[in-house]
Amino acid sequence: MSQHDLDVSNGSGAAVRADLNLALVALATKNSGSSQPATMYAYQWWVDTTVGSPATAGLVKMRNAANSAWIEMWTVDRAPGYRRVHNFTASGTWYKPDGLKGVLVYVKAGGASGGSSSSATAQGGGGGEGEYAWGWFEPGELAGSVTVTVGAGGALVAANNNTVGNAGNTSSFGSHITCLGGTGGTSGNAGGGGGSGGSGGSGGHWREAGDRGHVGSDAGASTGVNSVGGGKGGSTYSGGVGSTVANSGGGGAGGSTAVDSIAGAAGRITVIEIF
Repeated sequence: MSQHDLDVSNGSGAAVRADLNLALVALATKNSGSSQPATMYAYQWWVDTTVGSPATAGLVKMRNAANSAWIEMWTVDRAPGYRRVHNFTASGTWYKPDGLKGVLVYVKAGGASGGSSSSATAQGGGGGEGEYAWGWFEPGELAGSVTVTVGAGGALVAANNNTVGNAGNTSSFGSHITCLGGTGGTSGNAGGGGGSGGSGGSGGHWREAGDRGHVGSDAGASTGVNSVGGGKGGSTYSGGVGSTVANSGGGGAGGSTAVDSIAGAAGRITVIEIF
């Protein structure tokens, strides 16, 4: 790492040669160092080696045409256009890296659980799917760190309870995007109604309400299974009818006198960083 003012002083042959060599090293290493060069020129390159947290050392900068400020280009370990993906399946914190051009954020809320029935021939309704949204954000719109909250799915309801399913929980990317969880499937010994999909969140550039859960059957469905009578969650990210597993934000199937309803699936947040 070396820096030079690129002004070679007069001197003896050996001194001039030594000064030229230092200038060439500075050019070869793009004036790398933890502080900016003492003498700056328009369109000059500088690799800033300052170590920050969580920033990565090695931020490539170029002087602007007016020689009044540095333009952040990229980091030495990421070519222009490089993308890095963070998938949050649990709550945490996202940290803004150096050299960022923007982020694309996808947010999915938790799905609700199915309702329960106390009838041997009918099932509760399926839980509603969690709301979904995405948004694009420039670096200046984001703080150095953003709280990421991944909404849990609604907890299952025990068998033979005739109880409404539990709602899915809210997912959010700071205050920038918020998505609401699905509504629990209803109970009922004549077949419960499906819970409403999550809706009414805020932020982002596009959003879609979750699908409604399917209605539970009252047509003499088999005891002891989450069958066709147990409505599934919303179709986009749900598990299938009677499935024991639902994907991100899907609602769970309804239960009956002999089986628990299925819990809603947790939400998910994906952050794609563009450099």
